[in-house]
Amino acid sequence: MKPPESLQRIQNHNFRLLKFLNEACQKCGATLLASGGTMLGCMRHEGFIPWDDDADTYMFKSDIEKLDEWLAENSDEYYVMTNWYHGHFYKLKSIHYPRLFIDIFPFQTLLIYEDRSVVTDEMVTSDDLKGHEKPLKIIYRPTRDNQRFTRWMEYWEEKQLFPLVEKRFEGIALKCPNDADGILRSFYGRYMDVPRGDHMHRNNEKVSEAIEKIDSTGFTTGQLNKIYADIAHDYLFEYRRQIKKEEKSYRKCAKWLAKSDFSDGDYSVLESFVAKCDKDDLPLLTVALMEEFKNDEKARRTLECAQYGRLADDLLAQSRPAEAAQALRKACRIDPSYGKRLFDVLSESEDESLRSEALLAVRPLAEAGDRGARRRVAKAYRRGIGVRKDPREAKRWLRPERAPQGSR
Repeated sequence: MKPPESLQRIQNHNFRLLKFLNEACQKCGATLLASGGTMLGCMRHEGFIPWDDDADTYMFKSDIEKLDEWLAENSDEYYVMTNWYHGHFYKLKSIHYPRLFIDIFPFQTLLIYEDRSVVTDEMVTSDDLKGHEKPLKIIYRPTRDNQRFTRWMEYWEEKQLFPLVEKRFEGIALKCPNDADGILRSFYGRYMDVPRGDHMHRNNEKVSEAIEKIDSTGFTTGQLNKIYADIAHDYLFEYRRQIKKEEKSYRKCAKWLAKSDFSDGDYSVLESFVAKCDKDDLPLLTVALMEEFKNDEKARRTLECAQYGRLADDLLAQSRPAEAAQALRKACRIDPSYGKRLFDVLSESEDESLRSEALLAVRPLAEAGDRGARRRVAKAYRRGIGVRKDPREAKRWLRPERAPQGSR
């Protein structure tokens, strides 16, 4: 049964991900096992199930962390992300194909002792326990918060899992449990019988079209910078769920953001990144970012201004406009373009002394030809913000021409 072209395209790209993951695990000393449909594919097709479009794997939690650290040091394209939205498991992803990934399901060792006590540990075998009190049984299972996604796995005894065996999958060797046949039969029954009919083919046209477009056009610098920022945000979301935050966690976020290409002088992705961050993350994150951008003065200035801007947003949310304005004044000293934000804060204030400063904050930018600033000056004259109302003067500032000379 030959899959349609759209499905083949997805399988080909997912195979590249799986091949890289397999090689990366070998290089960093992690153990990778085929699971689910990928294990079945190894046993029945020596490759993808004809109608399947993804790849599923198992790893011990400590090995996932080992892989993550190795990727951080050795790859600019691939990364591991926790999927918190649909259960606690992991995904290997590529920056070039955001909609494709390899599922990595974590599992653990349970040591069951004579007094019926159960000890949870990472990858342990009977050989590892020589010289120690031996449990009655060693079994393996998916981590507790992942069970609904791997119900079929249930529990494996040591002899079912070890020694691991290698099976072929699209020409590469993947490790499988020692009793892969028994495990698959317990869930699928007569799994070697290929179901007939092509009704099982999924509709993968949209994903396939997205892949084809990326293959033909690639990404612009701005799009790629946004991808790096999104990855850094995903890591922040993951770390917020941890009880203990570590400095190295924020360094990892900073390293992804530092992969961005700012040769065109557009640092707006840094401002957006800081604006979206949780305020509790900012202290450690700022240290990591400043260290990562220590040789890029404009990036450091952008980050400093963005922090003042973020502080202003938090103060406005607490109905403290005077303090927000003070934060933005500091940003203006570094980057005059923040005068537009300062105008917005001052012009909406009920404090007349603050409103009187609004026009001064934005006037120099307007005279330099900044369109956003010109619109704000026009607004000031139209509404009488820090100046006497003058509709005619407002219209003059809205004209696509040089700023009126001598206007007040």
